[in-house]
Amino acid sequence: MKNTGWHIIIFLALVLVLYSCTGQPARKTVREAFSDSLVPQYADKFRIYFTPEYTVFRVFSPWQGGKSTTVEYMLANNAASLPVDAVRGRIVIGTPVKHVVCMSTTHVGILSALQLDSSIVSVSGTRFVYSATIQKMIQEGYISEAGYEGSFDFEGIARLKPDLIFAYGIGPEVTSWYARMESLHIPVVYLAEYLEEEPLGRAEWIRFIGRMMGVPQKADSFFFSVRASYLSLRKLAQNNTPQPVVMTGLPWKDAWNVPSGNSYTARLISDAGGIYWCSDLTARENYELSIEEAVGKAFDAKIWINAGTARSLADIKNTDLRLAAIPAYRNGNVFSNTARIGPG
Repeated sequence: MKNTGWHIIIFLALVLVLYSCTGQPARKTVREAFSDSLVPQYADKFRIYFTPEYTVFRVFSPWQGGKSTTVEYMLANNAASLPVDAVRGRIVIGTPVKHVVCMSTTHVGILSALQLDSSIVSVSGTRFVYSATIQKMIQEGYISEAGYEGSFDFEGIARLKPDLIFAYGIGPEVTSWYARMESLHIPVVYLAEYLEEEPLGRAEWIRFIGRMMGVPQKADSFFFSVRASYLSLRKLAQNNTPQPVVMTGLPWKDAWNVPSGNSYTARLISDAGGIYWCSDLTARENYELSIEEAVGKAFDAKIWINAGTARSLADIKNTDLRLAAIPAYRNGNVFSNTARIGPG
């Protein structure tokens, strides 16, 4: 008669290999194969890949100067059952995503466009939100103030138990600001839409957020509608002759920061039928001009837009008397975006 004791020992050993000390089945190691993908038509800084079990979101260069950085997120219903190779190095987000924190008011606008106002539980800079619906939710206590970089309300955010935080980064130091939130097991999703140079590239980020929030069809419908309107207006603007030179901004102290001629601002003005006043500055970073340099360039401009926080010609003149000599100022062709502002 054969001794079956060794067979039992070998069997139990195999069971122990297959199960961890927590009783969870060991994850399989398999080669990842995506069944489909979303490659944006205009945006450069994200890609989305699909499998039947999960979705992978890749964000490239998520902050200024982060060209070699890629952050990956995995959206899954049951991440514990996924292959270990699929999870490794990725920030896992469980589905469905119901409650979010917005660290930029622009993200509030995107969620509102998707009719997801009720998903917002906290916002950084609540006083700068214009939406009457969101302001009502803030006043009634449904949306809290999240605080700012360096002074986040960590305890308040933790009590809300959000499914994720939509964040943005000016530089690599942003990772240290959000490290504590990640230590609380709150996924931080970096959105790089503000770094897109194509205007429609910025708009296309609604497709990223829409898929993360579980409303891809609604996001696509909104984006394609915006794209159709934008392209129609751009075509109409190309018939605008002669094309006026357009200047932007307002100095801060003794410096005038201007986007480069390759920037989102320059392309937006070009698409609208204008010529950007600093089109000769071709680097990708912003430039800092002296007021004398800026005023010299401004003498060719027929139109002045986005004049900082100024709400009147008097505000511009009070900033610096030299600005009153600019032709666009003298002709009253100054247009700003302060007609609709929040309580802040």
